[in-house]
Amino acid sequence: MYRHEYKIFDGPDHISEVKNLPWKTVISADFHVSVFANPDPNLQDRLIFAPRYNKKESFVDATVRAAERGAKMVGEGKCDDFYVHIMVENVIWPHLILVLGEFEEEEKSCLKH
Repeated sequence: MYRHEYKIFDGPDHISEVKNLPWKTVISADFHVSVFANPDPNLQDRLIFAPRYNKKESFVDATVRAAERGAKMVGEGKCDDFYVHIMVENVIWPHLILVLGEFEEEEKSCLKH
């Protein structure tokens, strides 16, 4: 097996083969990664990054894209920090969740010192 053929999980080869995908609103998509709005109305600030293929390279690309989007949002002042939550077990399709964070004013002043 060639390195580029390694699957992320035991399942379909492409996201289009998944029945009942929980994310419906596509924000952006290209050959390797689809970015979805979070379907939970209470978590609209969390974006879903899903590799389009069940391959390691697509998952790595989704991880990089999520981290780049988080860093861009910090740089634009839209949030103070972020983390990327990886979801690969007990899910319909492997994905990453970009979680944005904001520090309280007291925390911001402590970080400056």
